[in-house]
Amino acid sequence: MDGSDHTQKAKAVIEDVFRRADKNDDGALSLKEFQEFFSDGVMTTDELEELFHVIDTSKSNNLSPSELCAYFQQFSADFEPIFSLVDDLGLAISHVMKTTHSKLQSKETSGKVEKFATRFLIKEALEHVNTSGRPLESASDHLTEVAMQERSGDHGPLTVDTTEKRSGVKWHKKYQTLCSTGSSGPHGDQLGSQVDRLATLIDKLEGKVKLETVEEEEVPQGTKDTVTVVHMLLEASENAISGFKQSLKSYVQNVASESGCLHVCVRSYAGTYQFSVYEVWQDSAHLSTHYLTRESKTFRKNNIDHLVKPAEINTLELPASWWPDCNVLF
Repeated sequence: MDGSDHTQKAKAVIEDVFRRADKNDDGALSLKEFQEFFSDGVMTTDELEELFHVIDTSKSNNLSPSELCAYFQQFSADFEPIFSLVDDLGLAISHVMKTTHSKLQSKETSGKVEKFATRFLIKEALEHVNTSGRPLESASDHLTEVAMQERSGDHGPLTVDTTEKRSGVKWHKKYQTLCSTGSSGPHGDQLGSQVDRLATLIDKLEGKVKLETVEEEEVPQGTKDTVTVVHMLLEASENAISGFKQSLKSYVQNVASESGCLHVCVRSYAGTYQFSVYEVWQDSAHLSTHYLTRESKTFRKNNIDHLVKPAEINTLELPASWWPDCNVLF
């Protein structure tokens, strides 16, 4: 396969990216659509706006497919063979599934042994495909970590753990979380009982957090006994509200069962499509590990389709002694 074929298939990938980012299907990418789709937790809104105008060579305040392709093709040469192979892999999988389905429908070639062999080979193919993608996932996580550390001024060493938890092997990394600033706000409907039973967390903080008993607390230098409180403000699209609620419910249920999560709750606000998610973590290391779990990544990816704008995230470190449940952890 020659280089021009690789280039065409890489271009097709970027054109597909454009179609997914173009929410209203008008064939042009607005600044809002660009910021929502390409928000990665590292680039700020202002930086994305600046990049948008760099790509907009026609100065039309909208991006065309050709402008987006022209920009990314400056950097895509090393990735073109991968995109080409992924395209071929998709065609090969489609062909195998079609022929396998036909064979399994035939009584002559659909005995128990044949079905067993087919199940086994499909699982093996899936495992090899997943294994092939792990270096890319690891590289993506590493680059995100480096970008966050550069922005926050933290150039500490990278540590990588492999952890067996619930649904298999998951790759985790400890990195310092960069928090975007934003104002808190309000949203909509009842979620499941597992979520709603915790929705009054903020109202109860006065009784939970014993601020009145400590005016000044002296601790040894370097003491790390803090809990990390996270607030996420999420504004769902009206058309995507059903899918968003399902995604949010699944996310909250998974967070509640994760190691190091002390508390999680959701608030919805009447008359709007806004939700506030509050999480309390044993420490920042557990929070960093959480961000690299499959469930967290899936939730963030789903939010690209479900939210009208990127989530606003704030974190706050509080002394662990202010959180009563922590006396068994430290």
